[in-house]
Amino acid sequence: EGELTVAMANAQNTVVRAYELRVTLPEGARDIDVKLPFAGQALLQPTKYYFDSVGRTVVVITHENIAPAMSSRHILVSYSYAPLTLWMKPAVVAAALFMLFMLASAASRMQYGLASSAKKPSNAASKAAKKQAAAGKTD
Repeated sequence: EGELTVAMANAQNTVVRAYELRVTLPEGARDIDVKLPFAGQALLQPTKYYFDSVGRTVVVITHENIAPAMSSRHILVSYSYAPLTLWMKPAVVAAALFMLFMLASAASRMQYGLASSAKKPSNAASKAAKKQAAAGKTD
């Protein structure tokens, strides 16, 4: 369970015509609840960043014509967060590195070139063939 309290930031003694606040929650946050001290809009936008496995939620809060007296109020965003999701990002990075090393290992074992793909006999096989040929000539 997580809670985030955000103060509305604006300059003192100024009126703001269009106010937008974006709060990016951690990856895997669910059961999101937004409590606004005014009649504004709170939209939940799913967003994906690099190495995210399930993505994260961005809470977009908009309000029109904010008076200076409203700037002292706080916005409360609460969400639940499973402890297992802490290991999601390291697992994704480890899997990506493992796949990269496996690909590099497979690429290093491949032979590149225009030579014939017929296998040359090994040294032991060629020695045995020479011995047979020599034995056949002496008989």
